[in-house]
Amino acid sequence: MGVASAISWGVGVLVLIAFIAAIATVVRRHRPDATPILLGAMIFEALISLVAYLTQLALPRFLSVTGPSGSGSYMEAYALSSVTFSVAHAAARLLLLWGIVRLAQPPNR
Repeated sequence: MGVASAISWGVGVLVLIAFIAAIATVVRRHRPDATPILLGAMIFEALISLVAYLTQLALPRFLSVTGPSGSGSYMEAYALSSVTFSVAHAAARLLLLWGIVRLAQPPNR
């Protein structure tokens, strides 16, 4: 994993932390009914990002990339993890979208 990827991942985590802080303070104060959905989406997104990053670091260590059979198993595992994490990110974004729609509706008071 290159330096650019690590910096990009780090900036993404900082943005997620900023979103979590804003939701936990501002949104919770004004719309407590939408807060759990939005916080859940952001925390889920942060966990997925962390696990995806760790998986990318661990795959080359556990799967040999030398030889014809090693590169094939590495590529298959990388493709499977990419698809899995893409679906998980999409689910987190659907949860976020649900929270945003909930936030846009009038409060239930």
